[in-house]
Amino acid sequence: MNRFIKWLSDKLLNQKGNHLVSHFLFYFLFILPLVIMSVLSLVSHYKILTKSALDRRENISFLAAATMKEKLDRVIDVGISLATRVQFQRHVESGAWDEAINIMQRVPALFPDIERVVLFDKEGILRSVMPLTPEISSVIGQDFSYRDYYQGVSKNWQPYVAEIIKPAVPLGYNLVPVAIPIKSESGEAIGFLLLNIKLETITDWSKNIDVGEAGFVYIVDQIGNLVAHPTLLPAEEIIDFSSVPIVQKILQGSRGLEISFNPIEKEERLTAYRPIEKYGWGVIVQEPTKSAFADRRMAMAMYGGIYALFILFGLLLAYLILKMIHLTNQYRQKEKAMLESIGDGVVAIDRSWNVVLWNKAAAKITGWLAEEIMGKPLRDFVKFVKQQDRAENIAFIEEAMLFGRVGIMSNNTVLIQKDGNEIPVGDSAAPIFDPGGKVAGAIIVFRDVSQEKEDRSLKSDFAYASHQLNTPVTKALWNLEMALDEKDNVKIKEKVKIAYQSAKSIQKLNTQLYIVSEIDQKITVPKYENVRLISVIDEIVSNFKNKCQKCGINLNVEPISSVLGIKTDPKILKRILLEVIENALFYNRPGGKIDFKITSDENSLLFEVTDTGIGIPAEQQSLVFTKFFRGNNFDTTEIIGAGLGLFISKSYTELLGGKIWFSSEGTAPAVGEPKKDKGTTFYITLPVK
Repeated sequence: MNRFIKWLSDKLLNQKGNHLVSHFLFYFLFILPLVIMSVLSLVSHYKILTKSALDRRENISFLAAATMKEKLDRVIDVGISLATRVQFQRHVESGAWDEAINIMQRVPALFPDIERVVLFDKEGILRSVMPLTPEISSVIGQDFSYRDYYQGVSKNWQPYVAEIIKPAVPLGYNLVPVAIPIKSESGEAIGFLLLNIKLETITDWSKNIDVGEAGFVYIVDQIGNLVAHPTLLPAEEIIDFSSVPIVQKILQGSRGLEISFNPIEKEERLTAYRPIEKYGWGVIVQEPTKSAFADRRMAMAMYGGIYALFILFGLLLAYLILKMIHLTNQYRQKEKAMLESIGDGVVAIDRSWNVVLWNKAAAKITGWLAEEIMGKPLRDFVKFVKQQDRAENIAFIEEAMLFGRVGIMSNNTVLIQKDGNEIPVGDSAAPIFDPGGKVAGAIIVFRDVSQEKEDRSLKSDFAYASHQLNTPVTKALWNLEMALDEKDNVKIKEKVKIAYQSAKSIQKLNTQLYIVSEIDQKITVPKYENVRLISVIDEIVSNFKNKCQKCGINLNVEPISSVLGIKTDPKILKRILLEVIENALFYNRPGGKIDFKITSDENSLLFEVTDTGIGIPAEQQSLVFTKFFRGNNFDTTEIIGAGLGLFISKSYTELLGGKIWFSSEGTAPAVGEPKKDKGTTFYITLPVK
């Protein structure tokens, strides 16, 4: 990474003839990963949303089939209950058909789904009907053994749902007969009970299934006749759908999903189909693909817009980086030119007093060239001595290094040059601060005061320049000279830290949205398995080991039993704990610690993560688990992220059936107890399945 940035800097800033090619190459290398990441994410979203839409329609077909089966089962249950009445059986066995049918007088009123009750003897002769009409009276005594319902029930004298029939007497509608055998006390078949259901009733059953505004359900019987359809009229002829390819598949016992083009409606349709178990019927759920995939279309448009914004942001960021490098180089060149033009010696040293900056004037005044002294201890070459007692005078430098304030060189100080000659010098030392506000070194300015009278105007100019150089030299010369001139990878890394942190933030934000999008779309389904907690914890500790060491944070994990386990989704559990521990790391104090422990009971596990950080202000605690929240009691510019970690932890915890909460400076210590340090403890409970 550091070599790449250095190479880019050389190409972009030092080769004037190749700026367009270099700029294009930089944009390509910077934006290509974002484009690839966006395309892969969009493809993944597309597949997930497509699967979700298909699964929904398949579930609807399952629900429709289950609903139809349940309705038919209920009719059969009613029929069995009626046919097994003792008094009813005795009347049938004795041939008292009218007395038997009178027992059924209240059936149509009690069971609205049953349009009519009919009694047949064992040979298929119609014996009695309830309710009876003059037209129906004319067919009593006729042989109906040729009907499918007789063929079906007499095959093994078990309940049978028959194919659609047109009534022997015109009623203005078609029927689905359900034949229930009537047996004697000895178990011998003595006749059968026929319960008739209107097709209109079955259509009403199917209308209760929600398939969306544009979708519909239709049902076929065991030979492919249309039983229910939104456009089916009661008085129509029986419609044969057995030649429809999907109906043929159902009659063969197949189930599935298909997308096909309807030439009549001139639209694509998504069709889910499956047989109704036990009865040989089938249900078909159809919906135009435009409607079925409407949610996918809207979601993809939203995601496409989001990723387009990411790419645009990446382009803007790339432009700003190029602009920053260009402007920084211009500024550096100006500062270097100004520094080299200053007639006073300017020297920079690090915390160990090693020389890191040496201008031409310093070489001229001391006699030491830059290549002789750079990176070596200042005091081995430069000697500031009090003229009175010949003692070394470095108090003004120590003032800057130890106390972080400007130190003024005392009067009557001389500099011992390389050749041993002495010249009177004067001026000051100013501290150099690192980004954390700690003293990282000092800038030492000195001049030959023996020429003060001759160069009074130069002294005036330099006095102005020296005051103006405190901040820019600290930020520009110290950092840019090390990053762009001395080939120091560590220092280069510091200069590109802002760009690097921005790139890391983009990477982390994409990952978390993807997760949030799954959460918002409710398409994340936990995959439960038996998990040994010690394996999960070892992986998390390994993940945070180096991070904690770099931050000076001690991660303390209380020992847990190697047999302690939980049935859960290991990936989701790891993400919950990683986000909470990472939060404890980022908002901790240097030298702080994180305590992690697990306790259990019969029903649940309790995870506790305690930090010694800055705590959460009371007025902000209600916002902790909301999207994009970041506390304002801490400088978050150096923290990678966008305030989504705790939102993900809470959503995932609830997805696993658990709870998450925290305490942060919530109560004052009891009498006699010491005051507790600031910090926060997060608690997570998960059920043990």
